[in-house]
Amino acid sequence: MGATIHHPKGSMCIKCKYQLDRKCSELPFSEMKAVQQYSRENDPTVFRVVVCTKYDTGATE
Repeated sequence: MGATIHHPKGSMCIKCKYQLDRKCSELPFSEMKAVQQYSRENDPTVFRVVVCTKYDTGATE
């Protein structure tokens, strides 16, 4: 059985105001809502793409 790896959508990280300030690798991604799941051919590892609950663009409306 392979591992399950949770990671945020990359497009969110690019726009997030915390991308340089926060150690995002310490966030609980496994507890966040998964929106996609994939694995590589012949690899039992499952990757789950999540929506980061700490995402913030810093934009005000």
